[in-house]
Amino acid sequence: GAVRQILSDLKARLNADLTLTGKPGDFLLSGSVAVERSLYDTDIFLEEALLAPTVPPGTVEPSRLLQSIALNLAVVTTNPFIVRNNLAQVEAEGGLSVRGDMAAPAPYGRFDLLPGGKIFIQTREFAVEEGYLTYNGTTDPDVNVRATTVIKDPAQDVQVTVVVSGTMPNVSLDLSSDPTLSAQEIASLIATGRSDVASWSSSGWIVGEQAGALLLGRFTRAVARQLIDLGIDQVDIQPELLAREGNPSAHFTFGKQLTPALRLIYSTGLSNPEEQYYEAQYGVRLGQQITFKLQRRFDGSYQYAAGQRLNFGGPPRAAKAPTTYAPVELRDVRFEGELTEFPELLQVAKARPGKKVTYWDLLDDADRLRQHLANQGYLEAVVDARLDDDIAVFAGVAGMRHRWRIEGMDNPLNIDSRMTSALFEEEAIDKAREAILDELRRRGHLKANVEVRTSMEGGYHVMVFKAEPGPVLTADVSFPGATVLPQKALLDAAGGAPTLITRPRDAEEGIRLAYRKAQHLLAKVGPTRVAEEPGVVRIEVPVEEGPEAKVVAIKFSGASLPPDELLKVAALPTGGRYDPNAVDQALLRLRDRYLTLGHPGVRVNPRLEQGGSDLNVVFDVHEGTAQTIGPVQVRGIRRTRERLVRAQLTELKPGLPLDPRKLAYAERRLRDLGIFRRVVVTASADAVAAITVELEEGAPFNVAYDVRYNRQDALNGSVDGQIQNLFGRAITLGARVQAGRYIREGRASIHLPSVWRLGDMTISAFDLRQTIRTAFGVAGATPPPLDVGRRIEQGVQLQQVVHRFHPFEILYGYRYRRLTCPGQGLPPVTHTIRGIVDPCDRDSLQRAAPLGPAPIPIDVGALDASVVRDTRDNPLNATRGSFISLNLSYAPRVLGSDFDYLRELVQASFNVPVGQAMTWSQRVSVGSIHTFGEDRLPISDLFKAGGPSTVRGFGTDALGPQTPAGEALGGGATIILNEEMRYQHPTGFGAAVFYDAGNVFPTVRDFDLKLLHSVGVGLRYSSGFGLVRVDVAFPLNRRPEDRSFQFWFGFGQIF
Repeated sequence: GAVRQILSDLKARLNADLTLTGKPGDFLLSGSVAVERSLYDTDIFLEEALLAPTVPPGTVEPSRLLQSIALNLAVVTTNPFIVRNNLAQVEAEGGLSVRGDMAAPAPYGRFDLLPGGKIFIQTREFAVEEGYLTYNGTTDPDVNVRATTVIKDPAQDVQVTVVVSGTMPNVSLDLSSDPTLSAQEIASLIATGRSDVASWSSSGWIVGEQAGALLLGRFTRAVARQLIDLGIDQVDIQPELLAREGNPSAHFTFGKQLTPALRLIYSTGLSNPEEQYYEAQYGVRLGQQITFKLQRRFDGSYQYAAGQRLNFGGPPRAAKAPTTYAPVELRDVRFEGELTEFPELLQVAKARPGKKVTYWDLLDDADRLRQHLANQGYLEAVVDARLDDDIAVFAGVAGMRHRWRIEGMDNPLNIDSRMTSALFEEEAIDKAREAILDELRRRGHLKANVEVRTSMEGGYHVMVFKAEPGPVLTADVSFPGATVLPQKALLDAAGGAPTLITRPRDAEEGIRLAYRKAQHLLAKVGPTRVAEEPGVVRIEVPVEEGPEAKVVAIKFSGASLPPDELLKVAALPTGGRYDPNAVDQALLRLRDRYLTLGHPGVRVNPRLEQGGSDLNVVFDVHEGTAQTIGPVQVRGIRRTRERLVRAQLTELKPGLPLDPRKLAYAERRLRDLGIFRRVVVTASADAVAAITVELEEGAPFNVAYDVRYNRQDALNGSVDGQIQNLFGRAITLGARVQAGRYIREGRASIHLPSVWRLGDMTISAFDLRQTIRTAFGVAGATPPPLDVGRRIEQGVQLQQVVHRFHPFEILYGYRYRRLTCPGQGLPPVTHTIRGIVDPCDRDSLQRAAPLGPAPIPIDVGALDASVVRDTRDNPLNATRGSFISLNLSYAPRVLGSDFDYLRELVQASFNVPVGQAMTWSQRVSVGSIHTFGEDRLPISDLFKAGGPSTVRGFGTDALGPQTPAGEALGGGATIILNEEMRYQHPTGFGAAVFYDAGNVFPTVRDFDLKLLHSVGVGLRYSSGFGLVRVDVAFPLNRRPEDRSFQFWFGFGQIF
């Protein structure tokens, strides 16, 4: 079992003095075992205790011989035991007394961790202050480790302390910090570098005893995606992230904090799929914080800006307190022990007198010094570091100096890197010997062998690898009886032909494991038969595959709820093939049920039991203490009315079961008010849990200014101001003024929280006056002058967003917009500087109003509504779930509109996992505009398609009606169809093949299924700032004006 696996992965040099006494059936193995050097470097994934097993367990028949050998052993470490894997780099000293028998050893004893080691949590490095492992008769030790690190939060440096405790592998993780943060904030800080990332608390999963495994583990499979998504900080259909950057409208908006200084905002339109917006913000501190912005605006143009936001009137931030491991300016660097014999180490270490370093810097230096010595041949060098006040001290031993060579091999392999990466001689020999064998076998020497001898030569400890290649052979391998698995898969599972020849039992066990993964639990493999002929070795491995396993029963252990109720909740079918992903989903449903009933510390661990050729799925349930909501206390408010705060806590009613997700929901509601700098909602551990709401108010006044440039408006500047939390009711007043040579703009808004207890309401007004400059004239004609006319836009808008009907998000409101164009419109152009047809372009204007000498006002007054249902696991890179949106605009004349129309756009996308690494995604978008009376339409509401987010084989907005110059006018109806098969590799790289079709029609009456089609391929990469997408698409029914292919680059999947 697990003990055998750990022992097989352990590398050790032992000095044993053992005695076997007794008689058959009653032996005693006694004596002492001195562990001179030992290393465990196999990765451990604690979160696998939370996930459904991917491989059914094997059945191990107890060995009567092993059971007959009793143990009485004393195990001591003469040198520290070393662990070096994904979880830790630590050293431990101690000893064990091993009793029990050889089949079930019972160790008793303790190992103490030496200070200076490291543990890793979500790739962050923590320094071990103290810790120990104790064994109490089982092979799963009790663990207690205390470690610290310093994380740079944007606001301050935070010293984080973690205490890992419990019995492996079900350890718990206690988090604390200086200055004090909540457990959710610390978890967010560890995972994302920020303590205020809402996605952690909104997930509701960083609660109870599972926090440790989640933070310590890999995020894998469906459970990982549903436990928490570390990619997105903010997701909303309200355009708050784009405040006063343009006309507010219905957009699905994402925000991600890439680093403390870098933030990315992405938005896609609900009324136009090709309407996309990107903004990158980078902040630097030059006396004051200055933000640089790069924006790709909805019209496809780019804008560059630099500015600053100043806050006034808020409570002062706490001063940064020095942390325990704050940087220290070194007065000296010293070496002790055998290290004094190596003066060049002073140049290898980065620590220097006068340089500021932390304890972690010295640990890194110690690793650097040890590696330098290893590169010189001192394979067993040990280097420790400490900080004595302001003096860096490195102490250690170099050990013997080694040399190595290969004999008996033509063009010998360079094994230097294998040797110098080892921590002691035996590990180096194993690594190098395996590498030499792999190379000989790659050259066709299937029966190769490597012997190793060691000796002292001229003061060096020399290791000689004597290669015995043997003849070059071609392997002919067959697996008679195998039909379920292909021959290549079986050969890979066996470890290749050389393993079948030299270690047939290991190869057969590998094949049996492959069949277990394929759920053939009773497969029989072997015995392997090998026959050698001149130049050829024929290998035959008989296989009896047996029946495929079926899930025959679902069981529950440790649960107080009735099994019938749990079976309904799990909704896991029996009688079919075992599906780990289905079990993961059942686990989520079971845990959700217990959370709803008020068990915040519940743990549900799935396992498998084999019964003959079939399987039972067993859920081990640790319910924990049931809690109910007690009194709610609000702290930290100064100007804000407590009634406003409590209005956001509607889910936290005393007497109800304590579902920890309600705490996260309350945090989100309070954060959404936009007036708090910090929000933490916690519950005590009592049966009747006291709820504490910790708040820190933000500054009530802020002013921002910037300088920006884009090709249309040239250089201009803006000033933006806000007054927040008016009257203590979270009311916000905002205004912006923008001015430049070609633009004058004024905007004002008022934001009202939780109107009618439905959601936030925003009322805004704007006045925009632009000089429109054309880039080029019609081909063959004289270009018109640059300044050809002035366009004026004025309007008001009212919007309310509703979050109450999860998973639905609703945005509705009223807008009135007046567009005033020159009487004759703007001259027909190939394109404007912005790259699209201007609403006042003559060809476009004629569709909305008759031309004349006087300026032409065009009024649109409309009621708008958008409904979104989003169940995707990741909005930017979905592998399952759906996104459905309905966008409606009704503009009757009674609302002040010159038009009378109803506009509808429905978008629906679905994502279905195909196996472990592929996703089949599809989308359909259908839109129409119905006119009542005159057949006139405002160009701003017309549909456009073609480009990177709709039909990728055609240019941007290239589908549908065009001007004589070939520019898109838009139409009154559209249909878009997309099919895409996506592949994602664990490294983050991926690919896609896709088919797109669609068209835009002048009016609804012109709608038909004569579509334009394209196919293409794409590359994907899940980078640190989100998914990067590159697509190449080819039109299938290419028109004369179309290119033979289109190349697109963007962020996130297109749907």
